[in-house]
Amino acid sequence: MTKKNYFIDKMNPFLKLLILILITIIGSLDFKPYASSILIISGIIIAFIFSSLSILEILNSVKGFIIMSVTFMFVILALRYISGEPLKVIAVLGLGFRIILISIYTSIFVKTTNPTEFVISLIKYFKIPPKVGYAFLTAYRFLPTFKEELQIIKYAHEVRGIVESKNPFIKVWNSQRYILPMMANAVRKGIRISMAMETRAFDKYKTRTYYRELHMSINEIIMTTVYTLYIISVVVILYLNNLVAFAVKYVQ
Repeated sequence: MTKKNYFIDKMNPFLKLLILILITIIGSLDFKPYASSILIISGIIIAFIFSSLSILEILNSVKGFIIMSVTFMFVILALRYISGEPLKVIAVLGLGFRIILISIYTSIFVKTTNPTEFVISLIKYFKIPPKVGYAFLTAYRFLPTFKEELQIIKYAHEVRGIVESKNPFIKVWNSQRYILPMMANAVRKGIRISMAMETRAFDKYKTRTYYRELHMSINEIIMTTVYTLYIISVVVILYLNNLVAFAVKYVQ
């Protein structure tokens, strides 16, 4: 089996976030599908070559968004056809491809980025207050714990002979059985964490030390610059050929 290059996995989260922001801006403003389709294919190929992700893994992670966008496009075209309005297939495809574009790049970012390094990059480069950054990281780290606690509570109910109703409305009402004990545990854990951070003088001094240091290698900067220029070049070339539409009135 060929050994893959995990360059994107080890890449500084700040640089990956810059690319994601650029893609999000382009996807939000462009109302034609050409640039989005090219960037979708490019992103999947680059991620497959330079990250630990496979093409199927990328597509499976966003299959919900793909189904949603295809359904969205089909419904709009059907409604326009029934009402006798112009179909505007290109504009509708552009709206659907925007969803797929942003979701794929977001999925690649999430799956190749360490949450701790991401928070450190937000604090270091975006100057986010450490209290906000570490609160986000703590909440993220607790998600697997909450999932495990929920499963334990369900097992406890099964042992005591409690049968879950299949009625969705009753399920919503019975959710308090899980929410209340989980909230109580969350409060206790939050108090313990806050006391631990207080005893360590968290955010007491302006100068901070980090257990894990983040750096930008010259290769990461070069690759980010090259791919950014590639994205801009694709958009500019398509724009000059009238294949990019940065206008809301285009879909009206």
